[in-house]
This record gives sequence, C-alpha cells and structure tokens, in this order.
Amino acid sequence: MVLTGRSVSSTGLFSKSYYGVGTATFDGVGKVTFNLTTNANRAQNGAQTLAGIYTLPSNCAGTLTITSGDTASFTLIPYNNGQNFTLTGQDATYNFTGSGASQPPACLTSTFSGVYAFSGNGFSIAASAITGANTISGLLQFDGAGSVSGNWSVATNGVLTPAAVSGHYTVSAPCVAAATISDANGNAYSLALTAAATTGADFSVIGASAASLFSATAHSTFTNPGLAVGNAAGVSGGTPPGSLFSIYGFNLSNSEAQPRSPSSA
Repeated sequence: MVLTGRSVSSTGLFSKSYYGVGTATFDGVGKVTFNLTTNANRAQNGAQTLAGIYTLPSNCAGTLTITSGDTASFTLIPYNNGQNFTLTGQDATYNFTGSGASQPPACLTSTFSGVYAFSGNGFSIAASAITGANTISGLLQFDGAGSVSGNWSVATNGVLTPAAVSGHYTVSAPCVAAATISDANGNAYSLALTAAATTGADFSVIGASAASLFSATAHSTFTNPGLAVGNAAGVSGGTPPGSLFSIYGFNLSNSEAQPRSPSSA
C-alpha cells in the first residue's frame, strides 16, 4: 500500500506532508495491520506500525479505524474482486488518501528487474517547511541483482531539472525494497518501494532528499523477467518448494538436449 497525507494551515497553505509505503495485512475477520516506511517533512525513513479494525458491508463501502500507533478513521473501498483497495481518511494532523494491491507471495531481488516508467508528485522542503510543489517522472532500470540506474526529470516551482541517476537496492521477502541513489548533480535520494502487482511488474515508491519529498507509481515497460518462471501445470499459485516449474526465455543454454529416462537399477 501507499499512503499520503497533507495538512493545510488556517490560511489555506500546505503546512505538513506525509508519505508512507509498505504493506497492509487484512486478516479476513476484521483486523488490519499497516507496516510502513514513512517520510514526513524532514523526518525521513521512519518505521511505522499501525493497527486497527475494519468492516466491509455487502455494498463494499467499508470503514477502517486505526487504534494503535495513531488514531485515524478511513473509508475503505475494495475493487477488482478484492485485489485492490482505496482509502480516504484523516487523523488529528493529516488528510489521507491511499491505495493498495495484492502482492506476490514472496519476493527476491530479481522480482524488481527491468525498466520501469514512473511518475509522481510531492513537495520541496527547507528547514522542515514546505516551500513549493514538485513533480517527477522518468525511467529506472533494475538489474535484478541490486543495482539501479536511469534518468528522471524533477520540476520544482516551474524549474525542470533532468538528471541521470544510479545506485543500489535491496529487497525483503514481504515484497518491500529500499534504494539509495544519487543524481549527476550530486543530490542523494532514499527510496522505499513496495510491489503493487502479483507479477512484480508494478510498484509504489516514496522518495526523499534533503530538499524534496515525493510519492510515485511505476510500471514495467516490458515483461518482467520474473514472469518467465511459471507453474508447470499452467495454473496460478507460484512455484512452491518441491513443485515442477517451467522456464521461458532465449539463450538459456549452449546447445539443445532432450530429457532422458533414468537408468534402471
């Protein structure tokens, strides 16, 4: 899931911002837990656990109430047969909007692999104060082994700054990732990502530097290499240990071969 929040002053100006990305776990009987990495103004890369209850009537216009880690109320709307959801709500500081999608059962570094197009928006900051708005878009290429590179453009208060970027990333089993990258102008960014599709072909991301915060969504520009491994039976459900699986691709071996029957004892 990704969750963003805004606080507006009495004069109508944005005064505070919040970005969170991570996982939302629904137990199916009314309890929910959020495990998030958060950026709030200049407080970056915080770990936040929120817990509460949810209700979901037959018309799918549900409620979600956070009672641990914060006190917040949301409207919860699932769609796509429960594979996706949206959130709208507030706590004492922020007005929130959020969304979530089903993830793969587990992820490896190679889950985030290939070229992803992304776009998003956020704020420029200075001394914990919001100084303007920004938008960001570009391409990020993950090599499947921990390195990331690409090009993006950041527009802040009407000034567009394109830059090449490069860095490294790590992935944890719950399908969340962290990346540290630098651009050619010497600016360092920290990114927090979470897979937003069961194939790993989409992700949500929040980013932060010394001068900006943003949230964005990304989509694979071609078939994710992870999709080349499938259950041999041709059904969904992944490839658990001990199962048969099929691998599709090009140049997987130096020569062709045929399966052989095992020798008799």
